[in-house]
Amino acid sequence: MIDVKSLSEENFFLKKEDFFSSGSERDCYRLPGYKSLCVKIQHGREGRFGQNVQEFRYYKRLVKRGIDWSRITRCYGWVNTSLGKGLVFELVCDANGMPSATFQQYIQMNGFSDEINQELKSLKKYLLANNIVLCDLKTSNILCQVIEGRPYLRLVDGVGNRDYVKLGNWSYFWGRKKIERHWERFERRLEKLFPNRAE
Repeated sequence: MIDVKSLSEENFFLKKEDFFSSGSERDCYRLPGYKSLCVKIQHGREGRFGQNVQEFRYYKRLVKRGIDWSRITRCYGWVNTSLGKGLVFELVCDANGMPSATFQQYIQMNGFSDEINQELKSLKKYLLANNIVLCDLKTSNILCQVIEGRPYLRLVDGVGNRDYVKLGNWSYFWGRKKIERHWERFERRLEKLFPNRAE
């Protein structure tokens, strides 16, 4: 069990070796002293429109709703680091303790399989069942966690509603519409990236 209050009172010094990935707005580091956690540090726009801020607001809503967290990483709030304020998340690792590969990395190494196609269907079903609205669904925002030799898809980024009027947050009908639109675009990207994908 993660003690969120204790985390927020600590100051973390981040080193080069803690870094493991970067996105358009944030860098990700392992959180020193916590094997199962990482911290996302904003390197682009911050303020009320920064990705960390918007994501934190949306995650608070998911916590209140009591969603199933099996395919999305948990958020544990803010911490102070040597690189500024950061947002703490569950760190997705394979059974060997190494950070899981992105969906695209996994497919490039292992190819598409019936198992992966089933995982994609399961992920979409999960998003719809839990009304988890997306703002950026792409292969780098999905990790392929390998446990006992089996791939398991987990969403680690691109979650939240950036619409000015956030109907999808309040209505399953509009939430479903938004999820379906993002998923259709995601499928089109997959077709371009992996034209020989098994159906």
